[in-house]
Parts: sequence; structure tokens; C-alpha cells
Amino acid sequence: MGKVNFDAVMLETERTRTRILRNNKKEFCKFWVMKEKMSFGKFVKKLTRECEERGADFFRIINPNKLPVREWVRSKCLFGCKELTWCCPPFVNTPEETRRLLKEYKHAVLIGFKNAVTEERQKKAQLTLFELERFCFLHGYYKAFALFPGPCKLCRTCSVSTHFDKFIRELASLNEYSSLIALQSLHKKYCRQSEKARPSMEALGIDVFSALKKLGREIRIIRRRDETFLSFGLILVE
Repeated sequence: MGKVNFDAVMLETERTRTRILRNNKKEFCKFWVMKEKMSFGKFVKKLTRECEERGADFFRIINPNKLPVREWVRSKCLFGCKELTWCCPPFVNTPEETRRLLKEYKHAVLIGFKNAVTEERQKKAQLTLFELERFCFLHGYYKAFALFPGPCKLCRTCSVSTHFDKFIRELASLNEYSSLIALQSLHKKYCRQSEKARPSMEALGIDVFSALKKLGREIRIIRRRDETFLSFGLILVE
């Protein structure tokens, strides 16, 4: 294989960039401007419009460090919920890890969706959260991270059901420390939607009921699935 002439490659790259700038200066400049991080106030206005256009029914900027994180919330996920995905405990952050995560952010966006009852509506709400996370990223807020409303519904059937036995056999050959690492990275190996799938607030131990009460939202228990309710997701932003 012959040697690569890197000087020639760099020269051709510069010629290409200059040609694009000359032929389509307006679009080229627009591309670079979009990569700059705008002020948070202006960004919130753009994000608010984006949420409304995507069908969100509630939008509020909050302080993520005031979100209550409790061990009992994780326990309710483990023992009070029949769902199991790669984005559920025990495959996700512990409450202590969640507290450390929240300290790395100054802002969070609480977003509500009305009547996400069916799996299709839940999936739509979750994909909307992912797209809003991407919206934040593309506007310079590269630390943006979404937390889904409810257990992940991106796949009709999560692959956790077909790979769990295999995973248990793999854990048997590991020590305690490496087993923990393997446990929390399983979605990378088996999840079919690992680039989009996100855990819920409850999965990470966040007490959503208490958080909403602090915001002055009326909280009531839904006794029938035909009652009107809001499902809440979160986007951490810095």
C-alpha cells in the first residue's frame, strides 16, 4: 500500500471548504451559527415552541438538584411494576449515582404528555423526549440527557426476556466489581434501541409525586385508565 500524501489531502479539503463557502455562503454560515451555544433565555423560548409543536401539554424549567431521590422509589420499580427492560432497575443508576448525576446539571426541563395510555402513545411520548434531547444537543447544550415518562416502550417486546438467562450465565464467571459493570452496560450489548432508549425518572429513584407537589401541581391517584392524566419526562440541560 502506497504512502498517503497528507499535505495533498489537507489542501484538497481546504479547496472543498472554500468552494462550498463560495457557492452557498448563506447556508454554510447558517450551519456554523447553529453550532454556537445561545443564551439560556433565548434557548428556552425556542425549546418551548419546539415542545408545543411536538404535542407536549406541560413545560417547566426546574432545578434538578431539588428533585427528591429516594431508595423506596427504586424499590417500587423493582417490586411494584411488572415491566422489565434494559432501562429498568437493576440495569440503571442507583439512587446514589442519580444524586451525583443531578449535581452535574444546573437546569432541567419537566415535560408532560396527556393521556399516554396505550403503548403506541407511550412510545410517541418517549420518542418526542429523545428528539427534544437531540434538539438541545444541536443547539449547543451537548450535555442534554432525557429521562422517559414510564418504562421504555420503543420495542414491542424488549430483548431482556430473550437474553436474561444468557446474561446470568455470563455474570457467574465475573467477580463482584466486574459483575456490577456488566450489569449496568447490558443495554449496550443487547438493547436494539440503545442509541434512543432512556430510563425513566422513577427507574433512577426520582420521586416524581413529591417533585410535582413542590411545583404546586395537584396530585391525585388515577383509579381508572380512562381518566385524564399527565405522564412526565425530564431533560437535564447544562
